[in-house]
Amino acid sequence: MNKIVGAMEIFFATHRYFLCLQDDFYWDSDIDVSESRITLLRIVLQDEGVNIKHIASKLKLTKPSVSVMVDKLIAEWWLVKKQNSKDKRSVCVHMTNMGKEKMRELKHNMIRAIMPSFQKLTEEEIVQFTSLLEKLQK
Repeated sequence: MNKIVGAMEIFFATHRYFLCLQDDFYWDSDIDVSESRITLLRIVLQDEGVNIKHIASKLKLTKPSVSVMVDKLIAEWWLVKKQNSKDKRSVCVHMTNMGKEKMRELKHNMIRAIMPSFQKLTEEEIVQFTSLLEKLQK
């Protein structure tokens, strides 16, 4: 039990460390994004053509809250709504080409910000770290 508690303490300390790096990255970025907006954009990018209900479920937010976020991102040209081809009564959310380009830019900048931390690890440690993270996500 003590090993689990110790591992959790290390995990949370590491999580806080990466959140600090992420905060620094957002302040340095010329793209106005918050963590919740990035998460929403990642959902739309990963599941192209999703509906508001799906996004709300993934974010654990209400549909009206997500609708407001989506509408703001539409106004900023990140996203677009299109009529659902399977159900004409609903709409699907898609990433615009500009949104996709900005997401590539954000990903590149985030990798550049975090890279110095990973350069401290050997290739074997990176493989082990990745394997452990994937196991925890299941």
